[in-house]
Amino acid sequence: MKHGSPELPSEFPESLGRLYLQTEGFMRGFIDLLFRFGKRYYIIDWKSNWLGNRPGDYDGAAVRACMLQHSYYLQYHLYTVAADLYLSSRISGYEYDKQFGGVFYVFFRGLDAGNPNRAIFRDRPRASLVRALRQLLIHGLS
Repeated sequence: MKHGSPELPSEFPESLGRLYLQTEGFMRGFIDLLFRFGKRYYIIDWKSNWLGNRPGDYDGAAVRACMLQHSYYLQYHLYTVAADLYLSSRISGYEYDKQFGGVFYVFFRGLDAGNPNRAIFRDRPRASLVRALRQLLIHGLS
């Protein structure tokens, strides 16, 4: 079964192999905002990364490259699982497919009111992937 997101770059699995993982330790990060709009919940992570001086330095390709370089793809998948666990524990009858809208990574240095898509990465991981990650994080590899 294919779990991947349409937004995941083909280089993502290789980038995971380059992570330095200790046998013990912590991963640090915070969900900047979990909010509800309409009937769906969303995650926003504000990013201050400097990608250049020109507006084009914050186009889709540059933002995706930054996402890959800094392991933000991994980060937002973990954030999505955390939000899914939280929402399912707080909302009776919560359903990911109906109530989770996705994640936004907003690179605020490149925001442009005239081009609302610039400097913003968005995705909504597939429910099957979120379920698989949830099982892995809760039950491990056993």
